[in-house]
Amino acid sequence: MLCIAFTLFSCKKENNVNQVDFYHWRANYSLPTSASVLLKRAKSKRLYVRFFDVDFHEEQSEIFPKATLLIPEDTKITSVQEVVPVVYLTNRVFEYAKTDVAINTLAGQVADKINRLLAKDFFNKVSIPEIQIDCDWTVNTRASYFKFLEVLKQKSVIIKSNRKLSVTIRLHQIKYAEKTGIPPANSAVLMLYNMGDLGNVNEQNSILNLETTKKYLENLNRYPLHLTMAFPYYDWAVVYREGKLAGIINSFTKEMLVQNFETTTTPNIYRATNDAYLNGNFIYTNDTIRYESVQLSELKKLKQLIDHKYTKNYSVIMYHLNSLPIQNQSTDELFKIFGK
Repeated sequence: MLCIAFTLFSCKKENNVNQVDFYHWRANYSLPTSASVLLKRAKSKRLYVRFFDVDFHEEQSEIFPKATLLIPEDTKITSVQEVVPVVYLTNRVFEYAKTDVAINTLAGQVADKINRLLAKDFFNKVSIPEIQIDCDWTVNTRASYFKFLEVLKQKSVIIKSNRKLSVTIRLHQIKYAEKTGIPPANSAVLMLYNMGDLGNVNEQNSILNLETTKKYLENLNRYPLHLTMAFPYYDWAVVYREGKLAGIINSFTKEMLVQNFETTTTPNIYRATNDAYLNGNFIYTNDTIRYESVQLSELKKLKQLIDHKYTKNYSVIMYHLNSLPIQNQSTDELFKIFGK
């Protein structure tokens, strides 16, 4: 009876994270020593590897793959037991691929390309238990995208090997699930990042905003697909030119911003006083640069917020293994957040 009276306090599990794994999101496959240490420290079983992107090219009026994964011949993929291929498709692909013929062709091409990459670099090295599709679909593209998923599930890359199909979902697809629909997949990964407006020069942090996140989680526990949570731990520089988004720069240190650009009265906002380069990217005079990152304290609050709204056990995928902050962070401090 005492347990009933104090259910919310005494009986709630202190930690409901089953596993911590990682995304590998670079086109060139590499696992530096720091990344291997992370995988070992987390006891990660799986590595979610972006295989390629698919986009619609307006000039050719065709759908093409891009950013295909490249793996050096001497690379040994032995750091994990399992690899999950991830394919990112832009929403506009499904604005053009609407007919049954177009969707069947697209699904076949995606499946064939995954199979070719698996045969070339992964077969007989690690297990491939799952294929993951990443797409931020809309109400207008829902029918085409869901049809694509149904067709893909019947392709040899999945059906012959008895693999599962997972999809990524965004916060708005949790809150408005009745409108956006439930994708025909075995499970879903909720992306808990990239929730701000990159096009807005006045945005404070487009990677993570806890107050915004809170507004979208009311239906989290009722979502019908099994959920894995994707947590962010990375940084980037968002560049604006004449008030408009000019690009995003990765793989640099904040010290590079401090040393090469003028600080402003607004925290994490820098201005170029002359033409310059940032990690090989040309920056014009008067460009505005906003440095965005995720702090450990914010990551901890995000974990607490999810645990409050989602009472089921779940696994975590950290985005992403190749980020400098995650490689430079103390592993003990990082994994203490997830009870590992």
